[in-house]
Amino acid sequence: MLRAKREFGSMFVYRAMQQMRLLLVVLMFAVVPQVSMAAESLVKGEFRPDRLNPQNNKFDLSKSQLSTWGYCTAYDPGFCASRGILEIDIGAGSSLTYIPVPANSGGIKISGDGRWRSVDIVSTTGEHNTVQVRVAGGYIAYRSRNNPASGLPPGQAWRSWLPAGVVAGSEEEAYKLIFGHDKQMLGSCTDAKGRDFGYTLMGFLSLFPGGTQTDCVAQNQYETEVAYYSRTPQFYIEALSPSPLSMKPGDYTGYINYRVGPGGDIDFGIAMTDPEVNIRFEFTVVHDFGVAFPGGSNLLPLVPEGGWMAWLQRGRKPTRLFRNQNFDLSTSASFRMSVVCEHPEGASCGIRNDSGHQVPVDIGVTLPNFRDSSNQPVSKYPLASAVSPWFKYAGYYVGKATLHFEVPKADMETMLARPGSRYSGNVTILFEPEF
Repeated sequence: MLRAKREFGSMFVYRAMQQMRLLLVVLMFAVVPQVSMAAESLVKGEFRPDRLNPQNNKFDLSKSQLSTWGYCTAYDPGFCASRGILEIDIGAGSSLTYIPVPANSGGIKISGDGRWRSVDIVSTTGEHNTVQVRVAGGYIAYRSRNNPASGLPPGQAWRSWLPAGVVAGSEEEAYKLIFGHDKQMLGSCTDAKGRDFGYTLMGFLSLFPGGTQTDCVAQNQYETEVAYYSRTPQFYIEALSPSPLSMKPGDYTGYINYRVGPGGDIDFGIAMTDPEVNIRFEFTVVHDFGVAFPGGSNLLPLVPEGGWMAWLQRGRKPTRLFRNQNFDLSTSASFRMSVVCEHPEGASCGIRNDSGHQVPVDIGVTLPNFRDSSNQPVSKYPLASAVSPWFKYAGYYVGKATLHFEVPKADMETMLARPGSRYSGNVTILFEPEF
C-alpha cells in the first residue's frame, strides 16, 4: 500500500511518505511429478512488466528445460523460435539396436494428433486459467546399415540406405530409389524437412498443421535395418498461455501428459520410445506498481485561479481555491484508492484554522485511459475515506496521472470572511494494488 500524506493550508501543504508494500507473487502453471518412468520436460516462463516496453505481454521461456539435442538445439536454433514451437526430448535409448524395416511397411514415420487440448491451471486461491497446447510435429534421426560400407564422407549418408549392389549416381536418385521420390520427405508431407548429417545418419522433421491428425509415412522401397540416433526422437508443442497482464498473481499448477507410440498422441513407427511424456509448466508473473511525485511537491498550496496577486492587485474576489498535482504512475495491475484525513469532513477531508473553523476539500483523481467499475473514464473521480472501486487499465500503464484538490465556492467565501486565518490539514492518499 502506498501512502501520500498532505497538509493543507491557505498554503496547502503536501508531505509525501511512500511506503509500498507490494506482493510480487509467483504465478505458475506447473505439473506435479507423476510416479512413473515417463520422460519429463519443463516449460518455464517468466513475465515482468518492462517500463521501456509496456506493450510486451508475453512470457520469457528462455529458462525452459527442453531438448538437450534435437534439430533446433543442435542445428537450427532459430527454426523453433521463429515458429513459436518448443522442442521436447523423448529419450529413446541406445543407437546400437537395429530394427528390421520391411519394404513398404510404413515403419519409418512421424504421425501425430495436432488438435488443441486445454490444460487447466489453478492457483492456491482457487483462480482458474487455461493453457491451450497441441502437438506441432516431430523429429527423428536414423542410422541404416543396409549397405555395410563404412567411412562415408560427410553428406553421403544416403549411400548407407541402399542395399549392397544397388548403385545411385546422385543423392536425388538415391532418394527416389529408397523412398519413391527425390526429396528428403516422409511420404506426402510437404511440410516435412529432412537433413543428411553425414556418415550413416539421416534426419527427418515434420510439422503438423493445427487441428488435424497428420500422418507422415515413408514407404521405403527396400527392406532395411535402422536404429534411431540415441538422442532422438523429439517432438514439438505449441502452447498458447493466457495473457500475463490479465492474470491475477498467485501460484498456479497444471500439467499435460502425452502418449507415445501406436495410437498415441505421436507415433514414430519402429522407434522404441518411452510410452509417456510429462510436461510441467512453471510460469512466474511479477506485477508492477509505482507512483512518484515531483521534488518539492511536499508543500502544496491551494490558490485562486491566476494566483493571489490577481485579487490583491485588481480586487477580484476568488471564485475557487484549488490545486492539481501531477504524478508518475506505472502499473500492470488494477488498483483502488482512498483517503485518511486529519480533519474528517463528511466522507472526505477538511482544512481548519486556529479558531477551529473548518471547510471541506474535495479530492479527486484523473487516470488517463483507465476505467472504473461502471466502465466509465476515471476523470476527477471523487476520493473518500471509503475505498474506491478498482481502477482498471487494459495492459501495462506507464504515464502521468493527476490529483485534484478544491475548496467548494460557498465554503471558500466563509474563509474570506476570516482574513488573516491560516487553514491547514493533513491528508493521506492510499493506493492499493490488486496483488
